[in-house]
Amino acid sequence: MKKIRLRSIKTKITVWYTMIIVVVFGVILGGMLAYSEYYGESKIRTELLDEVKDLREDILRYSEYLAKLDLVTYYDDGVMLSIYNEKLEKINGIVPEEFPRNMEFVNGETRKMKSEEESWFVNDTKVVMEDGTTFWIRGVHSYSTVMIMFERILMMLVIVIPILIAVTAWVGYRMIRQSLLPVHVITETAQEITSSSELSRRIPLPTQKDEFYELSYMFNEMIERLEENFLRERQFSSDAAHELRTPISVILSHCEYCLEEMEPSEKVADEIRIIQRKTQQMSEMVNDLLTISREERRVGELECEEVDLELIAETVLEELQEKADQRDIQMELRSALENPLIRADMSMITRLFINLVENAITYGKDGGFVKIFMDDMGDRVRLRFQDNGIGIPPEAQNKIWNRFYQVDRSRSQGKGVGLGLFLAQQIVAGHKGTIRVESEKGKGSTFVVELPRE
Repeated sequence: MKKIRLRSIKTKITVWYTMIIVVVFGVILGGMLAYSEYYGESKIRTELLDEVKDLREDILRYSEYLAKLDLVTYYDDGVMLSIYNEKLEKINGIVPEEFPRNMEFVNGETRKMKSEEESWFVNDTKVVMEDGTTFWIRGVHSYSTVMIMFERILMMLVIVIPILIAVTAWVGYRMIRQSLLPVHVITETAQEITSSSELSRRIPLPTQKDEFYELSYMFNEMIERLEENFLRERQFSSDAAHELRTPISVILSHCEYCLEEMEPSEKVADEIRIIQRKTQQMSEMVNDLLTISREERRVGELECEEVDLELIAETVLEELQEKADQRDIQMELRSALENPLIRADMSMITRLFINLVENAITYGKDGGFVKIFMDDMGDRVRLRFQDNGIGIPPEAQNKIWNRFYQVDRSRSQGKGVGLGLFLAQQIVAGHKGTIRVESEKGKGSTFVVELPRE
């Protein structure tokens, strides 16, 4: 079975929702910073204007006390206030040391002032007394503390948010993995059923009756129906084969009797031989059907023992030597096995060798060869059945494993019914092995079988 490379749904879902979390966190963080910055600036401006306004009212009400520090508050809520005369000379108040002294006065405008290390909001307000005397009030509020606060918040969020995202992604992945666990169970069970052809297996139903429960239940229902259909088909094949054996035997015996005892004319004898040959072909097909039926019932229950592959190969080649000699086909065994023993069902492995060698003889060319190669692959054994016969066209190489399929019916007329390779595949699958064909039309074929030692 071809292995499909998949992209994990768990990973894709985790990546998608993590990206969504990142975007949401980013939007929230940006919104918080923008709002906090706006709110901080707005509050500073409000406090600055309020303090300047209060000092303006004090100047208008108590102008004679401008030079006295005990009646006028020049620092409140972070706002530093100073008073200047109409010549812009400082009369009283507090000015930050880093604040530039040559900054021009602009009446009623709140401005932002920056230096290398500090940032301020500045408001200048012109005050005109009843006698025409002019004063200037300068209010200064440091913006650096707010900036520091924002920087600390930003630094904290930069550290905390990735940790939160990582923790959320990990927890989410674990939750998704747990939620999709039934899918993994379904996949494993389906793979086991496919590899073993054991339709009696069922998927364990999840404890919670959710969508996966329904999927598992319906999958089990489907497998149960398939199993019933396959069992009926196997039973039908077995019953039909058993029922056919008796009439076939009767036909063959009557053909032999007619040919040996009744002394028919040559023309009648030829017709009887045709009937005998076709009946013999049908008998072989029935025997193959019975063998297939027995093998399918024995999948997973093979009678395994230590089997000598070299001995089986030599026995099969000797048994089929007469058939190969009829077409002058040379047969040869080449083994590179240090240990030819494996654990397997001897009767089934013998049938495997017979089917593949007979297939090579049937579709080989006169005066050609059939070679069996045995190679050691550690915990597996590789067998290659090679011939230089008619070969198999590419479009037919996937069909040769089907029941009753024959590449060239004219070549196999009277020599098989197309069940040999199907049975060979069943035997190899029952032993947890693999079988494949390498072939080129007109140049021969090589059937490669790999069997586990245990």
